[in-house]
Amino acid sequence: MTRLNGFALSYRAGTDQPNVNRATPWLALLCGVIWGLAALTRAVALLFIPMAALLFLLFSERHRRVQSVRIAGFLLLGAALTIGPWTLRNYLIHDRLILVDTNGGISMWYGMVQGEEDRL
Repeated sequence: MTRLNGFALSYRAGTDQPNVNRATPWLALLCGVIWGLAALTRAVALLFIPMAALLFLLFSERHRRVQSVRIAGFLLLGAALTIGPWTLRNYLIHDRLILVDTNGGISMWYGMVQGEEDRL
C-alpha cells in the first residue's frame, strides 16, 4: 500500500498542473517520506528513490528544468530524512554503514535458488 501511495504522489508531484505549482515541492517531500517508509519496510524500494528523482529530471521540459531539479531534491531530502535516523541507529549498533537492513545478500541468494542442487 505504501508503494502505491509513493507512485501516486510521484506522479502528482511531477505533473505540470498550474494549480499545484506552489505545493509541488512539498508533495515531492511527502513523496520522498513515503518512499523512505516503503524502503524501511522493504529494502527493494531503495532502488526506486533515485530512479524517481532521475525520472523527474529526464522527462521535464526544458523551461522547467530548474523546477524539476528542485522537485528531485525535495524527493531525495524526504527520503533521506526518513531513512537517515534508521541508518544512524544501524551505524551506532553495528559500527558500519547499513542503510536499511543487513539481509540483502541472503535474500538475493534465496531468490536465485531454484532447486536442491543450488543449495549449499
